Amino acid sequence: MPLVTIGVPVHNGEDGLARALDSAVAQDYPNLEILVSDNASVDATPEICRRYAEVDPRVRWWRNEENIGLGSNFVLTAERARGEFFLWLAHDDWLSPECVSTVIRYMVSRPDVLLCSTSLNLLGFEGPGIVSPVRLVDFYDGVSWPDARRRLFRYGHPRAGHFIYGVFRRAAMPDMRRFVRPRFDELISAFSEFSVLSWIGVRGRIVGLPGILRTYRMHDMSASARHVAWLLRRWWRLGAYIVILRHAIEAPLPWRERLGLAGVAAGNFLQIVRGLPGDSRRLIKELRREVVMLRQACDERGAVIERLEAECETRQRVIDELRSKSAAG
Repeated sequence: MPLVTIGVPVHNGEDGLARALDSAVAQDYPNLEILVSDNASVDATPEICRRYAEVDPRVRWWRNEENIGLGSNFVLTAERARGEFFLWLAHDDWLSPECVSTVIRYMVSRPDVLLCSTSLNLLGFEGPGIVSPVRLVDFYDGVSWPDARRRLFRYGHPRAGHFIYGVFRRAAMPDMRRFVRPRFDELISAFSEFSVLSWIGVRGRIVGLPGILRTYRMHDMSASARHVAWLLRRWWRLGAYIVILRHAIEAPLPWRERLGLAGVAAGNFLQIVRGLPGDSRRLIKELRREVVMLRQACDERGAVIERLEAECETRQRVIDELRSKSAAG
């Protein structure tokens, strides 16, 4: 059983870190190491890390003396990994107990697969949250890989970005530091994940498994939410389009396949020039309207629940009084 490394980058993650680490140590896969990189947290994160490292020898953690940035902290966990396989676990996400074993069992039988992820639950907002299943159907095992790869290079695929939290064959991972943008230091937000995926996609296969075995939480302080403004800027998308086009042109593939991928990647620039219907700004506006409606519905249901609870308490008091009178009579 090959060694698998779970990298957990964290900064001020006291609210969700314990649950994430609980899900990591509870994996039914036996050959595991868990690396936690505390990025100069000022809350209870160091105490949580220390507690898990003391009781489980598979957990190793360190504390950066200063905040090295989001992307650099992600990369650091990958650089210090010793496993043959590697996956990131955000400090506020969690895995089902059979997640790692399911993916590794598949990847060991398929050496052509360089990156694999299960489907996931997308959990939005605080508290119990709103759960939305995300199934990576365009990248299932039975789908033609050339077709799936063209979908990947057609920039802005609504689900492919989740593969960044899949299981990598570590020997096939690129130098992740080349994808960290020094000015913004973002690896897992603002489309940079597609630069990583396009690099891997021309060197091997990326597969999604149908089982929902992990949960990804979205909230106001998540990286995707904090950097969503950059998704609206055309020049930002232009930079990502150029990287994807370069990966298509430089791909170690037969020239016909390179030409086809380059054509797909070049078509992405039409989104910049024409503002096609798939433009992310329109999608974000629609989602924001939906969020407002959902929150209003939650408030209304909460008020109804409070009213019903008050009525139940009143009725219970009446019942208790009647029982008391009956017993006294």
